[in-house]
Amino acid sequence: MATQPRVNFGAQGHLPLPPGAQPYALVFEASAAQGNQLLALGNATLQQNAPGACAIWGATGDSSSVFGFNAQVFVTRAGVQRQLASISSPGGSMVGTASRPFMFEAAEILEPGDLVTVEISNLDPVNPANVQVVLWAGVVPEG
Repeated sequence: MATQPRVNFGAQGHLPLPPGAQPYALVFEASAAQGNQLLALGNATLQQNAPGACAIWGATGDSSSVFGFNAQVFVTRAGVQRQLASISSPGGSMVGTASRPFMFEAAEILEPGDLVTVEISNLDPVNPANVQVVLWAGVVPEG
């Protein structure tokens, strides 16, 4: 199996955005407001198409439950699905912050038409929860 292209962050930790790339957020939300709130120990599978050629470099996540959540991130290209990341926040409700997102070791390069899937699990054994996972990317303009 061929390996997928990745961009290394390097020692400086700079974001691997190609020249002209624009910051972009892929937001995956399971909430009462969206009509898909996670039941106790419930799961949700949320999907979005890549916004174009882009590099996903990090993530943030939040849950309304103190028990936290788990999230698996997958990318499907040409019918082949592979796992991009496993994000866990057991015993807490947040992964990363806006000023300090969870950074992937290497950015994942997406092509137009790639499907991004996030499978979210509520770890609260009693209460429903609202969970949001945001994947941070840089989108390369066409042309």
